[in-house]
Amino acid sequence: METKDLINRCKGYIRGTDHIIDICDNCTETLKSKQFFTEVLKVLTEKEDRENPQPIPMDKLKTMRNEPIWIMNPETSYLLGCFVIFDYIENKNRKDLNRFSMTDGRRFYCFEYGRRWVAYRYKPNKKTAPGLQSEER
Repeated sequence: METKDLINRCKGYIRGTDHIIDICDNCTETLKSKQFFTEVLKVLTEKEDRENPQPIPMDKLKTMRNEPIWIMNPETSYLLGCFVIFDYIENKNRKDLNRFSMTDGRRFYCFEYGRRWVAYRYKPNKKTAPGLQSEER
């Protein structure tokens, strides 16, 4: 049985536990290793995230150096584009200066997150971000 077929048959697995809970009919023999089970869940989660992108929480965003993100302005519903996080800069004396620097030199300040900009791992779509527009005209 191919991996894709297994994933389709194992969509009923319960997530978020350390135990393998088998609720599929004939998957027990193939899903003996926790590593394979973890990979199946990872693929399913990534597929879900792509189809229904959600904003990335700030604590997760701070750990995403060198990873691409999509940024949208929630006030105007404009998609600013895809950026790669170069660095997260934390100012211990002035929290209003905490910011993300992108590889193209742009800066996005943490205190504006959720109000002036929101980051997504995958490109938001009109279904998940109603009124979505692109600044690329």
